[in-house]
Amino acid sequence: MKLLVLTYDFAPMFGGKTTMLRNFFERTTFEKTVLTVSHKDSAEYDKKQRFKIVRIPKILFNIPMPILRVYFFKVFFLFLFGAYLFLKKRPDLVIAGQLLSEGAAAYYLQKFFGAKYCLFVYDTIDGEAPFFSRDKGIAKKILENASKVFYISNFMKEKLIKQGAKESALVLLHPTADHEFFVPNLDTRQLKKSLGVKGK
Repeated sequence: MKLLVLTYDFAPMFGGKTTMLRNFFERTTFEKTVLTVSHKDSAEYDKKQRFKIVRIPKILFNIPMPILRVYFFKVFFLFLFGAYLFLKKRPDLVIAGQLLSEGAAAYYLQKFFGAKYCLFVYDTIDGEAPFFSRDKGIAKKILENASKVFYISNFMKEKLIKQGAKESALVLLHPTADHEFFVPNLDTRQLKKSLGVKGK
C-alpha cells in the first residue's frame, strides 16, 4: 500500500500526535511520502529515514487569507504540493493529521482527484473549534467523506458525531507514551523517598 501523509506535526517536533505519527511511519513497511512543514534540524532527521519527506517552508503555514477562516494559505499549499505528490506517486490512501487544514486539503484531493483519505483527530481543537466558527460547514464535509476517522477518547467521539462523522467510520486509537523519553523501568526509590511517598 502507498500512503501520502499531510501533517503539520511531524518529527523532529515532539509531542503527543507528533510522536504517534512518527512512531507509526517509522515502523510501518508501507511505501509512504510525508508532506509536512520545515522545522529546526529537520534535514538531519529526514536523511535518516527510509521514506520520502517533503517539507514546506513554515512561514507559508501561518498566513491567513481574509475571506474564510478555514481557507488559510496552509490549506492552499498543502493542497498544491499534495496534488503534485498525489499525481506523481498515485497513493492508495491519503492520511490527514488534523481535521481542519490537513483534513481540508485531503477533502479537496478527493474532490478533484478521487483520493481516498482518513483523519487522525488528536487535538481538542478538532472537537471544539468547528462548533464556534465559520469552519463548521467544511468540517462536516471533511468528516462525512473520510473513510476512517481515528480519535483518542469518547469525549472526542461524541463531538465528532455531532459534527457529522459517521459512527461506522470512527476508530478509537489510544494515546501512547514515547519510551525514548519516558523510561518505564527507571528506579524511582530515591525519588519516592525524597517526596515521602510510601507504598505506591
